[in-house]
Amino acid sequence: GGGIRREVPPGLTPAVISRDDVLSACEEVAASSRPGRIREHMERTGMLDDGWECWPVPDGVGGDGGEDRSGNGLRRRLLDGLPGDFIVSSSDPLTDELITACALRFLPDEALEDLAGGGDGEGGPDRPPPPLLLGRDVLSDYYLGSLVLGSVLGAVRARLSSYAAGGPDGRGGTAAW
Repeated sequence: GGGIRREVPPGLTPAVISRDDVLSACEEVAASSRPGRIREHMERTGMLDDGWECWPVPDGVGGDGGEDRSGNGLRRRLLDGLPGDFIVSSSDPLTDELITACALRFLPDEALEDLAGGGDGEGGPDRPPPPLLLGRDVLSDYYLGSLVLGSVLGAVRARLSSYAAGGPDGRGGTAAW
């Protein structure tokens, strides 16, 4: 084939980003002016008139053990079903797990309940909901995709800055994470 072949340069290793760091990046995006700027762009360009949607960013998920302000805790329980760390590599920078973690922060409660298979996530707050993975098709929604990609970019930037600062053990980017 005559296509472009992307190869990983020697020595380039994947980054491991914790779920907490991803959620922190999502919180930064949610608290920023980005959702409003995206909405303004959609209004200005007629996207909302053409059927595209945007919605108020839901209240946060809460930090470590923090309260899930989404009602019955469904958002937190779905996040808890995802891995504690995400691997970001040049060959697969946007895994379904990473996209899902970010999208869960921004989806409206009603959409989240529909995706989880019912209003209470099959069994209410005492039972875990079924696993939920969202793919790259989420990115085709302009509003949600912009919020998700902004969050991923923020998490990757934070990880890169920790490498540049020498990492948690002071040995630079070669330390085990």
